[in-house]
Amino acid sequence: PSFDSHTFRDKEHQEFYPKLEERSLWMEKMVKLKPTEYPEFQAEIQRRKWEKLASYMAPANISVVREFYCNAQVLSNEFPEYTSYVRGIMIRFDAATINTFLGTHLTEGLRYCEYSDWVARNKNYRLVERMVCKPGKGFLYTSKGKISHILREDLIPTKKVWVAFIHANLSPCCHTSDVLESRALLLYAIMDKKPIDVGALIAEEIRHCAQHTGILGHPSLITFVTDLESMLLKHHLRS
Repeated sequence: PSFDSHTFRDKEHQEFYPKLEERSLWMEKMVKLKPTEYPEFQAEIQRRKWEKLASYMAPANISVVREFYCNAQVLSNEFPEYTSYVRGIMIRFDAATINTFLGTHLTEGLRYCEYSDWVARNKNYRLVERMVCKPGKGFLYTSKGKISHILREDLIPTKKVWVAFIHANLSPCCHTSDVLESRALLLYAIMDKKPIDVGALIAEEIRHCAQHTGILGHPSLITFVTDLESMLLKHHLRS
């Protein structure tokens, strides 16, 4: 072929790669707290079985992450959704794959879509403001009157640890001085103990990241999942 078929899905993806090299990685952060620090935060992490999500971080393989994001970009309908390609191996990053790695499958009987349903149909910005903001503070608006963000300094102090966690490990964002609408809604959903499908959330974040031009998030997770898929394939071929 007229392209490096071991590294790229096709010629289009190979031609896209130089643009990707200009984008920086946004590393996940391990949660390191003493037992007495932020007890409500630590209890909610345990209740949701998010311990691994808070602690799995390891050095990312930068070349693997860039290759993954390059091949995850949807340039045509030829490839299955939520798949990429690294070193000749197809890598899945769908909700089930991510939940299996993180151990974050929801308890049977809980509705996976409760959080996304709430965002799509029933979200209430006043409720969000009352739960996460200091008295008298709330969302700021764009010049066109659309809801934009909450300033980090306007949050109730105990909520800031959750914002740091969201920005690093759930919905990567390098603009940490404010909380965009989508992340404020996620913060409220966590506080309100709504069931959240972490795998679906992260899969969508990765797909969004691949299609846009900002930072490259979840590099440690991508490195782990890629290594895992490679090991499974080698084991399958040996057996």
